[in-house]
Amino acid sequence: MNVAIIGTSPITEHHINAFKSNGIKISLISSTRKDSKLLPYLVKKYKISSSFNDWKKAIKRISKNKIKIDFFLISGRFKDNKKILIECLKFNKRIFIEKPIFSKSKSFNFLLKYKKNIFVGYNRTKFKNIIYLKNLLKKKKDISCVVKIPEKNKKLFYLNSCHIISVLKFIFGDMKIVFKSKNCIVVKNSKVIINILVNFSNSDNFSIEIFNKKKRYLLCPLETLKIYEKLKSKKFGINRIFLPEIKIIKKEKLVSRFKPGFIQQTKDLIKFIKTGKIPKENSLKFAIEIVKFSERIFA
Repeated sequence: MNVAIIGTSPITEHHINAFKSNGIKISLISSTRKDSKLLPYLVKKYKISSSFNDWKKAIKRISKNKIKIDFFLISGRFKDNKKILIECLKFNKRIFIEKPIFSKSKSFNFLLKYKKNIFVGYNRTKFKNIIYLKNLLKKKKDISCVVKIPEKNKKLFYLNSCHIISVLKFIFGDMKIVFKSKNCIVVKNSKVIINILVNFSNSDNFSIEIFNKKKRYLLCPLETLKIYEKLKSKKFGINRIFLPEIKIIKKEKLVSRFKPGFIQQTKDLIKFIKTGKIPKENSLKFAIEIVKFSERIFA
């Protein structure tokens, strides 16, 4: 299986590592900026024989059947995505594109007729600890949740915090905003009430904290799931303190070569390329719904 990579963002190398470990060959790589510093580094490190610093020249080379490919990876700046997608879609090949694709939901309109050919990279939904938590909560009711999003600004919320929204949607399904204030958004569905705290540039970490009866489930960072069941009493001098007691800790396995979730994401991608079957969390519909949800937060 062969891929043409368009875009040399910092995430591109993680994809290359996951591809190579699954037998995918890099037929071509192109930056979207002529002054890309990552392009020569990637070409040298991974011994990629065909490279371009002008993505239009790369597309032209492919169109002349000079390079064999089975799918595209688009992994550049999302402001370039539309023009790159328009050209790549002409080949009727599968396309794997980094999230969020666009920052406005209306920008997706031209893509809808190509939805069966597009796989969107929401890799946090591939974390084993998050899949474990989803299955654990599947039949539970009366759930409440507190989410902290200390993003730097609105632009980065669309670019980065979409991962938090994707995890919430993956675990709980469709969500409706029922209340908004400056820094707090209350969301609910038939199963859960979620308080999302958006505080730009505060000194907290991203976290998802879920409560169900006597148990508390904490994702902070998202790679680590801690499950608390009761309070533990401990004497401290003449005082007695009560500390939450951890019952289970599940961590996403961290391997220096691979970004968490990328191996499973690549396996799902290969299955999609061969069969056309797209996991819901990698579908264009899922990506659009996340952007729409973010728009409602800031509307």
